[in-house]
Amino acid sequence: TVPITGLENDLLTDINIFPNPFHDKLTISSIENSTEVNIRLFDLQGRTYFSHRYNSLDNSLSIDVSQLNEGIYVMKVDVTGNSLTRKIIKLY
Repeated sequence: TVPITGLENDLLTDINIFPNPFHDKLTISSIENSTEVNIRLFDLQGRTYFSHRYNSLDNSLSIDVSQLNEGIYVMKVDVTGNSLTRKIIKLY
């Protein structure tokens, strides 16, 4: 499950998730190349909508989230033992 407290932690300061709010796509960008990146997207009840492990994150990654309903979600990005958790908003 995703912790609801501490959603804006900044252990990974070189990773950005945008736009926020979003419509059809989310972009995750990194200043540095990263290996073993795990990205998960949850709703506030803890249901997983997206979960994928990537071997690397080279500059940016675009994720199609057009199938999601309007609402508030939580995205967690784990990179080599560090994590970034952000509250993100889906608009129509």
